[in-house]
Amino acid sequence: MSTQKGKRNRMDLDDSYEPEAESSQRVKTMSSSTDWENEETQRKVKDVVRYCLSCEYKRKTIKREDLQKHLNAKGYMYNLVIDKAKTKLRNVFGFDLVELPSIRDKQNQSKTQQQKTQTTDTQTQGRGPSTGAYVLVSSLKEVYSTADIITRTPEEYQYTGILYTILGLIFLNANEISSPELYAHLDRMKIRKHGSDQLEDRDKILDYFIKLNYLRKTKKPDTEGEDLEFIFTAGARAKVELPTASLVHFMCSFYNGSEEEKQALARKMYLQAGFSDSVGR
Repeated sequence: MSTQKGKRNRMDLDDSYEPEAESSQRVKTMSSSTDWENEETQRKVKDVVRYCLSCEYKRKTIKREDLQKHLNAKGYMYNLVIDKAKTKLRNVFGFDLVELPSIRDKQNQSKTQQQKTQTTDTQTQGRGPSTGAYVLVSSLKEVYSTADIITRTPEEYQYTGILYTILGLIFLNANEISSPELYAHLDRMKIRKHGSDQLEDRDKILDYFIKLNYLRKTKKPDTEGEDLEFIFTAGARAKVELPTASLVHFMCSFYNGSEEEKQALARKMYLQAGFSDSVGR
């Protein structure tokens, strides 16, 4: 009797043990699967970060379709990886991954329409149609962007100064400037058609800015041959890297007046550019 009872007890124990083993195995398998998925996600995040930094080094636009091909992922997984990559780019490298805005063509608009479009673009920037093109923009505070911390070559400073001056001229001319006007200003800066000892040819410099999406150049209607003219406007990259307020601040920084005088000058610049008086306040 006792022997049979002992056998039954052992069988009961065996029966109760087997399901626990299967359950434990499932938990272990699920845990291993989750770990692998996390590792795979982190690998993809690192790939995106490296790719974005590489594009920024080459000053190349980052395209959504290229990211999708690079990751071989779409939908939820793509969005998850991109969100994690954005966090890493910002927290580790001090960059924001920013989508380039769509640029409206103003050639066939009247001056009043252009001014209204300019104000609307400023107020609604970021809510327009998706372009699928991105760049890295520094998220560092101004105090960390000084020459003591971030070093640049003399040529970089030179080209940045030229670019900001051109963008300032475009802004003060209601967001566009004709080629004769721009060339006249550049001549006064000794940036000439055939170059100089210090600088390349004027057209090479402008083409460089156009290639990097800082400037746009479009043919002026009804001009041909020797009378051919172009219209220069700010490119999409310029709009995200140098917002209007930052551009105005840059131009006002050369004025040695008081803070109140600088604010008054800024308001005049906004009015000159076609904004309402309330924008510069």
